[in-house]
Amino acid sequence: SSITDPGSRLELGRLTGAKLMLFGGYQTSGEMVRIDLRLVDTQTGGVVNSSEKTVSSGDFSLWLNAAQEATSALFMSGE
Repeated sequence: SSITDPGSRLELGRLTGAKLMLFGGYQTSGEMVRIDLRLVDTQTGGVVNSSEKTVSSGDFSLWLNAAQEATSALFMSGE
């Protein structure tokens, strides 16, 4: 659908008044999972900051902690 298009997502962010949007994903490889996050400026489409964390895939609570740490890193760096 058009909402999966990056340009459409940023347009939706602008329409809702968002200045920044958070995008991310994860990838598993063997016993590990990597979480990648990007903080994007809705006006320019530029990546303001990014972060990643890699943890063991065996425990879902590790995934959640890694996501929280990666999110915190987005806002801590640059200050």
